[in-house]
Amino acid sequence: MNWLYLATTIVLSSALLSIVAAAPPAIAAIFRLEFTPFPGSSTVIGSGELTFDNSSLSGVGSEVAGLDSLSDAQFGFSTSTPSLTLTDADLIGQPFFSFKDGELVGLQFGGSRAVEQNAQITEIIGGIKYRARDTTRTSLSANGTNYQGEYVSTRVYLPLDSSQPPLPVPGQPPQPFFGSIEIETIEPVTPVSVPEGNSIAALSVVWLAMLFKRT
Repeated sequence: MNWLYLATTIVLSSALLSIVAAAPPAIAAIFRLEFTPFPGSSTVIGSGELTFDNSSLSGVGSEVAGLDSLSDAQFGFSTSTPSLTLTDADLIGQPFFSFKDGELVGLQFGGSRAVEQNAQITEIIGGIKYRARDTTRTSLSANGTNYQGEYVSTRVYLPLDSSQPPLPVPGQPPQPFFGSIEIETIEPVTPVSVPEGNSIAALSVVWLAMLFKRT
């Protein structure tokens, strides 16, 4: 084998490997959330975080992405409401996220949770014993950097004697609540740089020239 050809091949291969190795590793985009009763409030009633592979988005202009479309994505939150605590385990459907030039600027998601609790045994109506069951259902939906929700509590008396019908109790009307989501950027989405095409092309030309010269 021609020693010049061999030497050129080795040099070219090393250069190409250096270019590939110089490509930056995947970086995680990280955004933290704070739930407050209203915009600008110093009272924090909940928190959350969104992380995903930086290469999932371009980081340029306006972009909208669902959680399932973001590579290695993790989204979690926990926030208090007037009735109970809602978390990402209570989500209904897939959340969506809005970005502007690599910054998270809004969220869209919904969640709901119901909690049942049996009260003490109570004797009412003709000496029949009933157990009171209270149910609190809370729902929340976020749109942009605001959220709203409502909770409603209902009670029903369940007879200990299964042959008797339950006795529902008129409930209260749903109680609304509102809040804001403050977004903090820890690591934004940044465009991922790739090896310059001109560099690879130039090395390819050198290799082809040496190959033709050898032949």
